[in-house]
Amino acid sequence: MNHPAVSAPASAGPTGLIDTVQAGFNTINRHLWLLLLPFLIDVHLWLGPQLLIGTAFNDWNSSTSPAGDIAGTVERAMYDSDLPIADMPRVLDSLRRYNLFWLLSVPFLGIPSFRAGVLGNGALVPLDSLPTVAIASAAIVTLGFSLAVVFYGLLAQVIRTGTAAFSSFTADFGVLWVRAFALLLIVLATLLTLAVPVGFLLAGTVAAAPTLLTIVASLVLGAGVWFFVHLFFTPDALFLGRIGPVAAIRRSVMVVRSSFWQSMGFVGLMVIITSGFPIILHELARNLQTAGMVLAILGHIYISTAVTAASMTYYRNRFERLQPQETR
Repeated sequence: MNHPAVSAPASAGPTGLIDTVQAGFNTINRHLWLLLLPFLIDVHLWLGPQLLIGTAFNDWNSSTSPAGDIAGTVERAMYDSDLPIADMPRVLDSLRRYNLFWLLSVPFLGIPSFRAGVLGNGALVPLDSLPTVAIASAAIVTLGFSLAVVFYGLLAQVIRTGTAAFSSFTADFGVLWVRAFALLLIVLATLLTLAVPVGFLLAGTVAAAPTLLTIVASLVLGAGVWFFVHLFFTPDALFLGRIGPVAAIRRSVMVVRSSFWQSMGFVGLMVIITSGFPIILHELARNLQTAGMVLAILGHIYISTAVTAASMTYYRNRFERLQPQETR
């Protein structure tokens, strides 16, 4: 079923960067229930069972040749990266203690999580075979991605209409899930496609003209930032407009091109907020222990959700301004 790109008529919204960020926080203040789902996930990662890869490595080692076992693979990777081989036992132990429930926060489109990547206090449940790890990982990723679609879909509904009802959202869930998954596949395929030529370019520069490495790396970084800024609002376009991934990419590029420097400043502000506050929150959790952890989880979820609401607000206001231009 096709939906209009924006269901509410164009209206005057915040135009300044700070005003837009404030509008995002105001939206969450009026809809604090949006924090419940990421809060429950973080509490589970903190206090719930920790599903570890564990002795599945032994299964890997017993089913491969000595030259292809996981220890040899890690050792070669560390050697190629100039990391001390003496650290290999610690690296292997970290891999064995990887909590598969961290996959509930899927990269790029996952629900914001303060605890993902940090082993919790719950019971350790090590897995003992690679098939079990594979099945558990697939199930957890699917669940995490589905919860993320619910989270961002309901948040977009609040931004789009001023309210949200799960009953009306269920009609859009399936379509949003497929389109968001398609976007995730496009992102992964693009990164994998670009990684090879960029890697060869940097390696070739090191071998042929090491003095030019800084210049080439700067150009690659600049191109990466350019793509990142132009595609930054793609998830917002997908969930707000309930459109396909290709159309969402086009609309994100269109919004950024219409006000490039303001968009660059907004994206920079978002990066500063999302990368700066976790440092403070980690210190809070470390110094105040249990109470600090609760405050850190709530603070991280609140800030991350408000920043996402601000990003959706920024995109929606600027896309609506472009509508008269498109219809002429």
